[in-house]
Amino acid sequence: MIKKLSICLLGICLFTSTASYAADYKTVKVSADVLNVRSGTSIEADVIGKIENSKEISVINEIEENELKWYEINFEKDKKAYISAEYTSDISDGFYGVVIDNNCNIRKEADLKSDVLHKVNMSDKVYIYEKEGDFYKIKYKDTKAYIFSDLVSLDKTYIVGSAVATRGEFRNDASKIISVAKSKMGVPYVYGANGPNAYDCSSYTKYVFKKALNINIPRTSLEQSKTGTKISKENLLPGDLVFFDTSKKGRVNHVGIYLGKGKFIHESSGSAKSVTISDLSTGFYKRVYKWARRIK
Repeated sequence: MIKKLSICLLGICLFTSTASYAADYKTVKVSADVLNVRSGTSIEADVIGKIENSKEISVINEIEENELKWYEINFEKDKKAYISAEYTSDISDGFYGVVIDNNCNIRKEADLKSDVLHKVNMSDKVYIYEKEGDFYKIKYKDTKAYIFSDLVSLDKTYIVGSAVATRGEFRNDASKIISVAKSKMGVPYVYGANGPNAYDCSSYTKYVFKKALNINIPRTSLEQSKTGTKISKENLLPGDLVFFDTSKKGRVNHVGIYLGKGKFIHESSGSAKSVTISDLSTGFYKRVYKWARRIK
């Protein structure tokens, strides 16, 4: 019998969705002195790693086999990994998310008018218990608090002890990329322009990566779409370049920068005629989306 559990986020955080989220995530702590990580659900399976006592682990699947319970975990990229549930203890039904903007309010109640208890910034982790309306209930010190759900992404790094395994490595540089990108909000679109008072789509992304990371990328969207590592849509992380065929001629002709939560920022030649934020998950840009690239 295999019980499917969604992937969660683990790690040490400053703090930490509907009930359906809580039922789909699991966090356990190692109770053995050292726990073997195996390649299969058997004590005969190869040992591919070890996890020390008290480390927290994200569980993907819960598997019962021959009256023994095993957990599938994230341990090394693209490798199946399993631990015996016998040597772990449940610590919560929550999971970690990562803040995707700066100066975000942690509130006392699930209300935008509620008292602000603290502020968090991009890349800070928050521990989520469940979702209440438009807010996540999170851990704050020794109590519960709330953060607006659009400010948190659930698709980030999955940490096992000190080892990190990802569906796409977490970008520690995302905050720099997005900060520079948003600093140009409203700057007008002009075809062929190279800034600083106007850009086209690819000169804008070229500027952002040079300014944020001192990385030179090609000038055109077509050439940028061949640079870096190709990323599937489900593995998108904030800071990745996203590419489109807006002319529907079978080739890339537009580029933007993914922000998380299905949004991206770009120098738009459409009705906005400026740097703006658009939706990647619905409407026009969903239809003309081609692929993504991660530039490092």
